Amino acid sequence: MTRVKRSPARLRPIEGRRFFYVGRDQVQHFRRRRFESPRTVVLAVAVGGAATATVYYGNVEAVPYTKHTHVVLLSPRLERQLGESQFEQLKAGLKDQLLPPTHPDSVRVRLIARQVVNALQRGLATDEPVVRGG
Repeated sequence: MTRVKRSPARLRPIEGRRFFYVGRDQVQHFRRRRFESPRTVVLAVAVGGAATATVYYGNVEAVPYTKHTHVVLLSPRLERQLGESQFEQLKAGLKDQLLPPTHPDSVRVRLIARQVVNALQRGLATDEPVVRGG
């Protein structure tokens, strides 16, 4: 049985880099890929972990009332701008379905919202800790 030689061009990627080399005995030896080297894996994990820790600890914020911490990736100014732009888009899309400010349902919703906001402000004004049910 005769052995058919394959063309090395089939094994080459499009960019022209070769992932193999031919030894003295005409045997093809494949090169190690990037993440097969333990040194490269350790370096990639270390750099990724350091970047993640930097982003995490650079953006941790404590909620004043509950003293819990959470990660905030957007600044309050950017978050407000995004919310306002989305609200404007929503209003433009539902323009035909919005009630005028003098409509009885609009007045009722506004009064209820005012009561909720006032109750929240009174609750935040006291320095009592939050009691979590459990």
